[in-house]
Amino acid sequence: LLIAGGADRMTPPRIGEALAKAITGARMEVFPDTGHMIMVERPNATTDSIHRFLASV
Repeated sequence: LLIAGGADRMTPPRIGEALAKAITGARMEVFPDTGHMIMVERPNATTDSIHRFLASV
């Protein structure tokens, strides 16, 4: 699971998207209007994404 902030200027979503393409079975989620500090800015959404991913594997 790769999670990116849509407004992240330090590590733009395109970096995560490239990694996701290179990792078999990877899943990519982008949170719009979120910067680099995803866990701080969107803790509930991040946790929900992690739980959904873990439930699917």
